[in-house]
Formats: sequence, C-alpha cells, structure tokens
Amino acid sequence: MQYRPYDSERDKQHALRIWREVNWLHEDRADDLDRVIVACGGGYVSEVNGAAECLVLRANGDLRHLATTLPFSCITGVTTSRVARKLGLAARLTAATVAHEAAAGAVVCGLGMFEQGFYNRLGFGNGAYEYRWQFNPATLTVEVPFRVPERLTVADWAEIHDCRLRRRRAHGSVSLWAPEMTYGRLEMDGGGYGLGYRDAADGRLSHLVFCGNDKAYHGPLRVRYLVYQNRMQLLELLALLFSRGRPRRRSGRRLRHRDGRSAGLASDLLAGQFSRHLHLPLAVGANRGNQTHAGFAQW
Repeated sequence: MQYRPYDSERDKQHALRIWREVNWLHEDRADDLDRVIVACGGGYVSEVNGAAECLVLRANGDLRHLATTLPFSCITGVTTSRVARKLGLAARLTAATVAHEAAAGAVVCGLGMFEQGFYNRLGFGNGAYEYRWQFNPATLTVEVPFRVPERLTVADWAEIHDCRLRRRRAHGSVSLWAPEMTYGRLEMDGGGYGLGYRDAADGRLSHLVFCGNDKAYHGPLRVRYLVYQNRMQLLELLALLFSRGRPRRRSGRRLRHRDGRSAGLASDLLAGQFSRHLHLPLAVGANRGNQTHAGFAQW
C-alpha cells in the first residue's frame, strides 16, 4: 500500500468525492471541509490509479486519567471510496496512521465506533460507555435562580470551543485542541442554538448549554454541550433547561412527542468509543498516580 500525508491542493476534490459517496457531506458546507481537515491536523491518503481513494483523518488532544493529563490522538474519520472497497485500505491506512501518532508522542489513541469489531483487529478496545437520558426538563428539581443568558449560535464556535477547553474535567475526559473540531461538530449536527454566561474575569464565556432539535417545533431538544467549571454554574444551566420544559398535563395522560414517543424518563447505553495504549509504560505510570508524562515530539 502506498500512502502519504493529506495535501490540500492535490486531494481536496478527491476528499469531497469520497465524502459524497459515503453520504457524510452536506453540499452547502462543502467549501468548509478542506479547511476543517487542515486546521484539525490533516491525515493520510492512499491512492488507487493516481487518485486518493481512502482517507484517514486525525486530531491532537489530551486525555485526563485520574490526576494526570496524557497526550491523546484521535482518529476522527476513516472513509473509503466506492472504487476502493474490499482492498484492505481502511485497516492498513488506519494502522499506519496510529503508528505515526505513537512515534509523534501520543500515549493513547481513540476513535468513534464506525463498525463493531473492525477496529479490534488494530488493538482497540471498548472505551467508556455513554448514558443518554431523555426526560421532560420540567421534571428537574432545581431551586436556584438563573440570570438572563447570552444567545449563542454556530458563529460563536471559537468562543464555545475555548469555553469547552476550560471546563471542569473528570477522569476519562478528552479535549481535542483545534477550535475547528467544535465548528465541524456543530455544523454536522445541523446548527442549533446556545445560551451562556460570561463570569470569567476577562469577559470570556464561563459556562453554557448548546442545543439542537429534531427539526420539529416540539423537539425533542438535544443537549449537545453542557459546559461548566463549578457546581453553581451547573445548577444555573440546569435551571435554564428547567425553564424550557413543558408542564405535565392535568389529565394524567403521558406527555408524548408528535411522532408518538413518550417524553417521560428514559435512557439508553451507547458503546461509541474505542481506545488503545500507544505507550504502555506511561499509561501504566498514570494508572499508578505518576504525574510524569511525555510531551509531543512533533506536534
């Protein structure tokens, strides 16, 4: 397999074609794709008959393990065109990319789950499970006042990203550094709106909630980001969500969405993350509470 780093001038149109073929591209945002790829860290391509037909994208960040911050590499996209299927390019190019990330200093590599079982062959295992909750915001029991928030849109993506990087971190949390990661996520989710506050001494955003919906007036409202630095900020955001709830009907009938789904409390469990160690001694050291960690050699 021949592969090389992604080259914007040479590969832009090929990348657009691949993303169209896998139905990942919104045509009204096609001009942004190349800019986001480059800004987030680029990637690698494999050619077939002189054209890029397989594309693996990556981004830099860090992972919080207990009290230690570890250099983290994220595989943000693996796509293969229609003419290059069943050639083994996706697996081999992903493996080559992971090897480059390890050489550059990453201690852990992660990715979203595109195909159950496929990435296990490359040494990845299930990461943390994610709980997704559905509930009527009016059922929240939050007895704190909230101030008039500032309106946020996708156009505020740079400030939203900066706020996310300064959020309260917990064990297992990941931050991807490039601001365009937040922009790309919001655009892929179809936009939405946010509400936030500027309590920081320098006037920057301190806490926010950013929501999208299912293209219907009655929702459901989907919380994409809930970003805060302390308990009182979290309570204020929850009070904001409470104010967006619909009161229970006095008839005792269960509140339902227009498509018939119940709006009561529900949850599901999602295994949507894979990760693997790239530098076992450092990873084991972090697990033992060792605060020493390596920096990136080339990033």
